[in-house]
Amino acid sequence: MILHGIIEKNNFDSVHHIHIKSIRAMINCMNYFPNITKLTFSDHFDTICDSIGSKLTHIVPVKQINELVIDYSHFSFMQIVQLLSFMENIHTLKLVSMSFNEIDSASIQQNQIFQLVSMTNTVTNMIMEGECSLEGMNLLITLCPRLKHLTMNGFLTTLIPITRLLMSKNNNNTRHLSSLCVLKMNYALEQTFKIVIELDNLLDYCSIKFVNHKLYLWW
Repeated sequence: MILHGIIEKNNFDSVHHIHIKSIRAMINCMNYFPNITKLTFSDHFDTICDSIGSKLTHIVPVKQINELVIDYSHFSFMQIVQLLSFMENIHTLKLVSMSFNEIDSASIQQNQIFQLVSMTNTVTNMIMEGECSLEGMNLLITLCPRLKHLTMNGFLTTLIPITRLLMSKNNNNTRHLSSLCVLKMNYALEQTFKIVIELDNLLDYCSIKFVNHKLYLWW
């Protein structure tokens, strides 16, 4: 179900996924969707107001939602943190297009809401479809320290340092992480990755497989 305008009152008991495209659509919606488990924000949903929790509560059971999809590059990192602060049972977080440019990682980690969400969120599965910097990935795993599975796209400049970050035995934020899937792997990236894996002696405690331009790594 896509919310993009005024929605007349109806019975939507069979709807399990809502795609919200604007604040106006959410505010004007006169329905309640009791069986929603997945929520997507995209397009022109470029702001998160302080009262979004109460507004969402009027149309969906927020504590029942277990999958959150952000498909809008203008979402800030703290806006995602705010969403997770009142969606307590999210286990899958999917970031389709999001910019990590000009983020102040140190300032964000000192934020009280960030610290609370980091201690309480239940995200165990994360899917990153856009490019993510090393700093951005470090911020994500700090926010979601119970992460078990990560899927991301392969980029030559970031894949190696991010993999090293994720597989570091000294990183407490990745202690639950056990598998990595990298999409869109080309031949050159595969060869570079294999060399680094061997030089870092990572093959001693992990398994690696390349299938249809995808890298699967688990440990």
